[in-house]
Amino acid sequence: MSASVGWWRMSSGKGPCRKCGSDDWYWYRGRCYQCNTCRRKRRVRRYREDPTYRARQIAENAQRRRDPAYRRRENAWARERRHRDPIRWLWFRAKHRAREKSIEFTITLDDVQREWSERCPVFGIPWGNTRAQRPSLDRLNPKLGYVSGNIAVISGKANLIKSNATGREVELVARWMRHRGL
Repeated sequence: MSASVGWWRMSSGKGPCRKCGSDDWYWYRGRCYQCNTCRRKRRVRRYREDPTYRARQIAENAQRRRDPAYRRRENAWARERRHRDPIRWLWFRAKHRAREKSIEFTITLDDVQREWSERCPVFGIPWGNTRAQRPSLDRLNPKLGYVSGNIAVISGKANLIKSNATGREVELVARWMRHRGL
């Protein structure tokens, strides 16, 4: 029953893989070709070694991201995930930003949990769905990065106002706004 298919042999999908010993099989159109572990390794190796395959994968991913239906699905997934576990979402997004910007990141989920409250500590508003009302993980001193004791969970609006401004700069803007009657 093992006919030659590409560089691997078709398998019954029962028992361990002959190459790696895994029991997690990849099935396609009712046939089992290889275990998922070997399949993943093969795709990674091909991506690294074959420039035309890599270019095709990059182009397909870019095209997929431009597709409005794909973006709606991704946005719905992010929204659902953000609502289901906001603390984990804040931690995950901060970790992603730290990696992108090469910022120190040593906080744990417990650190974010300690800073969490049911309302924004700056404005006292409950968390909501708008960008201004969403919880946001703020670095108190942006130069220190995401380290324990240097984070606070505040609303998006408060974080936007704070940005990289110092307390003195925020006071100057507030004084100017009051002077203009705003």
